[in-house]
Amino acid sequence: MKNIKYIIFTLVFLFSCQQQKPLRFVLFTDTHLADNTTGAQDLRLAVSDVNAHNNIDFVLVSGDITDLNIDNHLQTAKQILDSLDVPYYIIPGNHDTKWSGSAGANFRALWGDDKFSFTAGGYKFIGFHQGPVLRMDDGHIPREVLSWLENELQNAGADQPVILVMHYPLDSSIDNWILCVNIIRDYNIKAIIHGHGHRNRLRYCQGIPGFMGRSTLRARELKGGYTIFTLRNDSLIALERTTGGPDVNIWAADQMAKKHAVRSVPDSLRPSFGMNDSYPQAKLSWLFQSGNLMTASPTLDGTRVFAGDVSGTMYSISALDGAVIWKYQGAGAIYGTAAVCNNNLVFTAADSMIYCLNAETGTENWKVITGNALVSVPVIENDIVYVGASDGIFRAIDLRHGEIIWEYPDVGSFVETKPLIYQNKIYFGAWDGYLYALNQGNGELEWKWHTGKNSPLYSPAACWPVAADGKIFVATPDRYLSAIRVVDGQTIWRDNHWKFRETVGVSGNGQLVFGRSMTDSVVAFAANVGKPKIIWAEDFGYGYDIAPSMPVEKDGTLFWGTKNGLIIAADAVSGELKWKYKFENYLINTVTPVSAGQVLFSNIDGNIGLLRDESGHNEKF
Repeated sequence: MKNIKYIIFTLVFLFSCQQQKPLRFVLFTDTHLADNTTGAQDLRLAVSDVNAHNNIDFVLVSGDITDLNIDNHLQTAKQILDSLDVPYYIIPGNHDTKWSGSAGANFRALWGDDKFSFTAGGYKFIGFHQGPVLRMDDGHIPREVLSWLENELQNAGADQPVILVMHYPLDSSIDNWILCVNIIRDYNIKAIIHGHGHRNRLRYCQGIPGFMGRSTLRARELKGGYTIFTLRNDSLIALERTTGGPDVNIWAADQMAKKHAVRSVPDSLRPSFGMNDSYPQAKLSWLFQSGNLMTASPTLDGTRVFAGDVSGTMYSISALDGAVIWKYQGAGAIYGTAAVCNNNLVFTAADSMIYCLNAETGTENWKVITGNALVSVPVIENDIVYVGASDGIFRAIDLRHGEIIWEYPDVGSFVETKPLIYQNKIYFGAWDGYLYALNQGNGELEWKWHTGKNSPLYSPAACWPVAADGKIFVATPDRYLSAIRVVDGQTIWRDNHWKFRETVGVSGNGQLVFGRSMTDSVVAFAANVGKPKIIWAEDFGYGYDIAPSMPVEKDGTLFWGTKNGLIIAADAVSGELKWKYKFENYLINTVTPVSAGQVLFSNIDGNIGLLRDESGHNEKF
């Protein structure tokens, strides 16, 4: 009976609309071009199929263009899409911004932007991405994108019918979705069209119909497919087309003649900050807001803090009160954490440059150009900068003059991690599945270690490796914590009982290694044994967390952040909880402890702050 009613409802739509020329457009989504998928072939067939019709007005492409945004997959996708006979409008998805050697900068370079706005058939179409950028995390709409969205809606006016195009659905899969709902609620939002789920689905978000379209991939079928939307007389009908096939399946329809009332978000779905009352000793000493997305951790040098954001601005901030000392405006977005030594500040940027500034004044000392946009983190030792890149080259650079000392040219994919220097070797992971060990003196390969998994998505690439007792420790996306022998790169042990993902830390005395599990627990292992030996394991109640935010120990206190805005402090020796503090609801990047009772943090929304434990007599700046 339900199916009969739906068919009648759809036929009424079609009959009522038959007198008006419809606006017909196509959704391509989740094309996932990669070496190991049929993505490119399926997209070519979909483009050819659209070109065979003369009644399509335009194409929307709603993200996950690539499986990994490496090699030339984006360029291949653009070449295929450019062969469309009709205009197309494109945004990236989480695979394009998270697994990306440019954090999305190459996407913007190819298509000019990662968002769009245009009018067709009396409707305003607004498309924008939701990340996450570099980090395995919930979706996150950057602050600067929310400002752009609000401006676009204001220019359109309250009565202009609007269709939003996204990658994620507008729900809690995006950490700041409520801010977006608050922006759009005063406007005439008719529908949200999105991908991410790889299947056809109609679902409502706070009263707005959300159309999730199928992937163009064939998956287990013989052919791929896509969605055709028909918009006529304020009725939106979604049809699934099998590429090259004669059949069209109507899977959703919605009447949009009246203005949808955007419902308020119930309290049960809003983040709670009540725990801050339970731990009053944790106080926010100061807060700096850059206003732009930030994936870098704060770097501390004496009483100065350094961090950059996606606007290309590097900030020097007073650790005493958060006041800006100076800021340097570069030409490319800054994603990686900076390194500082002997008044030299070194960082990478998406304009393919490695920069060195005078840390006191912010003036430029030197810069080195590489072959691709950069997201990596440098380290400095003995006046030598060691840094990975996105062009397949790992470099050692003279800190004083910016001259290349040596290069290792055979890295199989991009590097985002912070390299580790230990026992005369440099260790770093890349998104080709390998952990590399190079000779610190000449850059020659000592060994490579692999998880044994075929997909590069399991690479030891986001984790910052640590070392103790002749072992390197890494946590990888296959949920294992691994101990690797420094001498020859052989695996000593691997443990996945606790489902670690990409976070690991080590105590200052080298006796404990810390792994943060994907759900609630942190585990301390003995570093000096040849098999997993648990010293303590505690449930800290932070929930499900897949973000790579490393646990860091300082003066006996272990600090770490979570994807939902928690900063937690525990006794590193016993695992006893000291305090929790919730700041906003967004990813906390790897924190920078100052002392046992002070910790610097940054979050993905562009904030830097200092938390202080007021319960003890801790050293202050």
